[in-house]
Amino acid sequence: MKDLSDSFIEKVLSAVLDTSRHQDIRDELSDHIQLSLEEEMKKNLTEEDAIKKVLFLMGEPGDLGKKLNSVCKVDKRPLILMDFVIIMSSIIIYAIFQLIVPKPSAYALLLLAISTNLLYLVVNVKFMIYLDKIEKELIFFAENKSTYIEKLTIKIFIGIGIAFIILIAGILFMGKIAVGNSNYIIMINVNFYLGYLFMGITHFKYPKIVLSERGLYLMMDMPRFIPWQEIETFEWEKKWWEYRLIYKRMGSLKKVNIQFTPVERILIDNIIKGRYNKFSS
Repeated sequence: MKDLSDSFIEKVLSAVLDTSRHQDIRDELSDHIQLSLEEEMKKNLTEEDAIKKVLFLMGEPGDLGKKLNSVCKVDKRPLILMDFVIIMSSIIIYAIFQLIVPKPSAYALLLLAISTNLLYLVVNVKFMIYLDKIEKELIFFAENKSTYIEKLTIKIFIGIGIAFIILIAGILFMGKIAVGNSNYIIMINVNFYLGYLFMGITHFKYPKIVLSERGLYLMMDMPRFIPWQEIETFEWEKKWWEYRLIYKRMGSLKKVNIQFTPVERILIDNIIKGRYNKFSS
């Protein structure tokens, strides 16, 4: 009977995007099922009939997971912090530009730096908008692997990014910086590096791909959404022991640059076929 309850709980958890809340949800559901099971067995039901009745009364696991997903919001503070870092970086770069006698190349670097930061900001805002939408949908699959080392690395680099902004701002406003074109070029190069690094590490803690009731969310690089109706066909490319998903949209083939295990491949394959058949029928 434990297999039935475990299967039910796993289906519920698969629809909850915030994996940090999974253990708490699992514990709460297990306790609720156990208490309800004891009450039902007092009515002279067999254990099998009792567990089936308890799970039936709890409703569809997907619907329950969807409700929990809308309540258990994903922590977006790293993304908000990233927006702050991007804006502060742009302000500092422009402020230093006003203190130097710029060479022609400095104008081009300023434009490139501001444009790059604007692109980072657009990607970050779009990422948050998609996360808000996903939290309101029924999720079938979300690729969200994060080890302890990865989480620790994220925290370290976020700390380094904040320290860098504070250091540069402090030096600038204390008037101790040797302002010149060479230093300006170095600062802009550091801005490019830290912006790209910070963006990659910040987004690393969130899912790279989400399969929901409405379609496919691809959250790498520039986030994008593909409705199920627009996926014409799909196939798998095997590389060593892992797989890559290739889908056809508007007559052209697109490759999802994420590696999936054989188990994930079977799961995603069944999900896409099910949604594809639903919208094509």
